[in-house]
Amino acid sequence: MPKDMRTYRGYGRRRYSGRVTFFICLLFVVLLAGVAAALILLNRPETVSGGPVAGLGYDETARVGMLEEGEAGDLLGLDEFQYRLNRTPSAVKGEANWRIENPPENRQLMRVSVRLPDGTVLYETGLIKPYYSIRTGPLLQKLEPGIYNVTAEITVLDAVSREPVSSAEEELVLQVE
Repeated sequence: MPKDMRTYRGYGRRRYSGRVTFFICLLFVVLLAGVAAALILLNRPETVSGGPVAGLGYDETARVGMLEEGEAGDLLGLDEFQYRLNRTPSAVKGEANWRIENPPENRQLMRVSVRLPDGTVLYETGLIKPYYSIRTGPLLQKLEPGIYNVTAEITVLDAVSREPVSSAEEELVLQVE
């Protein structure tokens, strides 16, 4: 072997410059971050686009947002808790416009149950979070066309323990067509 080849320091080994080593490390980090992001996105739980997660007692028909001014029910109060409820709902083909809303100012959950004077349940919601509303809902009992005096029981529940905090009753006039 010639003498000048033996004195070459990198003979037989491949050496990378600092820039090449930096770009290889950068590529490795970007690849690792991409794999981590893909795993996170693939393992996310499914979310319901409109209402709260099903199976936890929340009303699946409740939608995020307040009712518009023209369709909002009457704003009523129960101590520090406010709610909206249509006092004159009408039902067409078994679907009534209840217009129930839990305004965003509240911190508690609410549940509404509408009953005939004999105790027959006509409509019942699941839990309704603050800033959620229900526009319409089905009648659970078939009624003949006419006007019915019904009672809506509004129950306020603690957001953490889900224990009832207070309740109120409102008299409604239901028109069935």
